[in-house]
Amino acid sequence: MLPVVITLTALSTALSAHEVPPEPTVEAFIQPQPDRLLVLLRVPTAVLVDASLPRLTDGTLNAEGLGQALSLVGASIADNLEVRHADAALARPAISSVVSPLSDRSFATFSGALESFRARRTQPIETLGTEAFVDLEMVYAVPMGAGDTGGFSARLDVFSTPGQPVRVVARYEASSGEQTVSVRRSTERVLFDPDRREVVRQFSVRALQVLFGGGDYLLLTACLVVQGRRAQDVAALLLASAAAQIAVVLATRAPLAPAPLVVVQVVTASGIVIAAIQNIVAARLRWVRPLVVVFGLLYGLSLGDSLTGVAGFAGRRGVLATATFLAALELAAFWIAAVFWLSVRWINDRGVSDRALSILVSAVVAHTAIHRMTDIGQAYPAGLERLLISVTLGWAMVMLVVALIEALTSGLRRGQSSVVDNRTVP
Repeated sequence: MLPVVITLTALSTALSAHEVPPEPTVEAFIQPQPDRLLVLLRVPTAVLVDASLPRLTDGTLNAEGLGQALSLVGASIADNLEVRHADAALARPAISSVVSPLSDRSFATFSGALESFRARRTQPIETLGTEAFVDLEMVYAVPMGAGDTGGFSARLDVFSTPGQPVRVVARYEASSGEQTVSVRRSTERVLFDPDRREVVRQFSVRALQVLFGGGDYLLLTACLVVQGRRAQDVAALLLASAAAQIAVVLATRAPLAPAPLVVVQVVTASGIVIAAIQNIVAARLRWVRPLVVVFGLLYGLSLGDSLTGVAGFAGRRGVLATATFLAALELAAFWIAAVFWLSVRWINDRGVSDRALSILVSAVVAHTAIHRMTDIGQAYPAGLERLLISVTLGWAMVMLVVALIEALTSGLRRGQSSVVDNRTVP
C-alpha cells in the first residue's frame, strides 16, 4: 500500500499546477405535451464559432443585427438535433430566439427558463458584451396524444469549439419523471425515458465497450492466468478484484474531475506493470492478493466514473442500468479468463513450459501498460510521463529485491533442513 500512497501523492502534486479550463456547456429542457414537443436551449455564443455573429468595432455583440444570424443558428441546430418520435423524424419546429447576458441564471429550472424566455421576447435587447447566451424555443408538432407515449430521441452532440469539447446537459421533463442526460463527445442518439429492454441492451454494450476499450482488466487477467496457477486460485483472485470494483462503483456518486481521473488511470496501469513483474520473479500468491485488491479499488473508480457519466441515459431505471453494467462486465471478464486459462493449458500440453510462457506474456503486458501510461501522461504537463515510468520502475525494483530476499531465505531454510536431516541419519 505504501507505493500506492507515494505514487498518488507524486502525481497529485504534478497535476495540481495543470489547470483544466471549464468546458462550455449547452443547457436544454425538453418537455413532451399532448400535441407538441417543447425544447428550450441555452447556447453560449462561444460555441457558435461558425455563426459569424455580427459585432461592433470594439468586439461586443451587435444587438440590433443579431436577428437574421440567430434565425440561421436556430435552423441549423434544429437540423442537427434530428429529433425523432418512434423512429420517425419530426418536421422542422417553429423557432424563436432571444439573447441573454452571461449573468442570467434563469435556466436553473424549466419554469424559470420558460418565463424568462417569454419575458425577453417582449423587451428591447439590452447592451451586450463580447459573449452572451442565445436562448432558443423550438416547438415541434406531434400527433395528438403522442406526447404522452414517450419514444422521443435526439442527437445532442451538435456543438463544437476549436480544441475543446462542449458538454450538453439535457433535462427531459415528462409526466413519468425527470431525466437528466449529460453528453460530451458522443454522437450516439439519446432515447428519452427508455424502457427496461433498451436499458439492458444499452448498458450491456457500454460495459463491453469499457472492458475492451481501456484493456486494463484484460491485461491483469492475462497476468493472473499465464502464471500457471490453479483454476480455483485464479477464480479467487478475480473474485477479490470484482468485489473491490463493485464496492467502489456502488459508492460512487459523481464523475471524477479530470486530474484525479488521470491519477487513477496511471496508477492502475502501474499496478499492471507490477503484476507482470511479479510473474517474472515468480512472486508468491500472498504478494499477488493485495495487488489484485488494490487494482480492483482503482479500477472501480474508473468504472464508477464511466457509469456515472452515462447514468442519465437510463432515465428512471438507474438501478437496472447499474446492475446490468456490472453483471455484463464481470461475467465477460470471467468468461475471458476461462478462455485464457484453457488456452494456457493447451499450450502447455504442446510442450511449452509455464515459466517460458509466463515471462513472454508478462513482458508483453508490461510493455503495453507502460505505453498506456505514457499516452495518458502526454496529455498533461511535460515530464509527467517520465515521472510515471520512474515510479513504476521503482516498484519493479522493490519486487526484484523482495524476490531476491525470498530466494536467499528459502535457500538458507533448505540448507538448514538438509543439515538437520544429515545429523539425524543413524
